[in-house]
Amino acid sequence: MLAALVVGPSERESDAGLTTAVLSGTTLDRQEPSARVAYVDVPETDETESGRSDEVLAYAQIVVTLTSLPSVTGVRFLRDGQPLDVPRADGSLARAPLTRRDYTALL
Repeated sequence: MLAALVVGPSERESDAGLTTAVLSGTTLDRQEPSARVAYVDVPETDETESGRSDEVLAYAQIVVTLTSLPSVTGVRFLRDGQPLDVPRADGSLARAPLTRRDYTALL
């Protein structure tokens, strides 16, 4: 599912107005099944890559997508294997596992 977000919408989906804010190079690092947490490694933000600066939307897309799986209730983000503080919908930063509730305002 994460790979599909990175690839982005098909031509038909794009024509329907769907987009992705997720940067290429975003990968699933690992999943801890007992904790039901997925770890996602994100690249350094490069606004020239997509012409967008939708960082909060990118995190929201990842969290909402991965937590739709029964095996994932939270997502932690890493950069180069190190824990990363990421913005919630309200602009506050979090390192703890993020859930769909953190992005409800965007849904």
